[in-house]
Amino acid sequence: MARPGDDDLDEIGVWSLKKHEMLEYYATSYARIVSSAKVRFTTVYIDAYANQGKARIRGTAQEVAGSALRVLDVRPAFDRYIFIELDARRADALRKNVGERSDVVIVTGDANSIIPARIDEFVSFNRFERGLVFIDPHNMSEVRWNTIMALGGNRAVDAVLFFPLMDAERSVLRRDPSKATPAMLDKMRAFCGSDDWRDAVYSREGMLDFGDEIIAKQDARAILRWFRDRLLSAAGFSVVSNPVPVRNSTNNILYELFFASHSDAARRVIGPMERRFVAEKL
Repeated sequence: MARPGDDDLDEIGVWSLKKHEMLEYYATSYARIVSSAKVRFTTVYIDAYANQGKARIRGTAQEVAGSALRVLDVRPAFDRYIFIELDARRADALRKNVGERSDVVIVTGDANSIIPARIDEFVSFNRFERGLVFIDPHNMSEVRWNTIMALGGNRAVDAVLFFPLMDAERSVLRRDPSKATPAMLDKMRAFCGSDDWRDAVYSREGMLDFGDEIIAKQDARAILRWFRDRLLSAAGFSVVSNPVPVRNSTNNILYELFFASHSDAARRVIGPMERRFVAEKL
């Protein structure tokens, strides 16, 4: 039996299985709705951080399929799959794990360059195409706001987005905001495309006025409300879910998952999704 570390598979926490379950549920519901429409649409699935297709549960010898391979098994099937992976070695491993399939294209490169430049090529509203894009970064430094904006600017695209809450809490969402370094703030700005989150997270309401340094940090829902509103008002999505938390083995929230769409039909997926996986009420 293989032991952890015997090969090049990445190790993941068990919480990643929860993320994959959420994605699979949404992708299945999405594909059913689009396939049942009166108009025949070509469906496209895009994984912006596809990795190599397989991983191992940390501390065990258990191998599991990653998001790319799991979505290949969703039924109804998508017509095309586009997997983007920055690391050439992982992209090559993904090609081997996917095998010879004419409906799969694997693109090696940075999603933050590829999606803004090519999303309209991948999925076109005018060609009667509809796409679902999965954005699952390890941390906020891997995603740029212009990537999210490119998805929001394409009316044919739905997106599954993870907000890396623990990474944000550890870096910039400090009780004392002066502890956030310029590098940390730059990372947050690149991910969110704005510094306005500070007004949402920190408040002087009800505090004695002893100077500008006297502020109060709000709970995590404040940044989540702000980010959800930003997906609607700045990115241009018309429907955005409440966030669904993904917790680690100690019950701390690692990520918050958002579903974003341009179609009111997405509410038929989002409502059951929020109930099934217990979304945060903002």
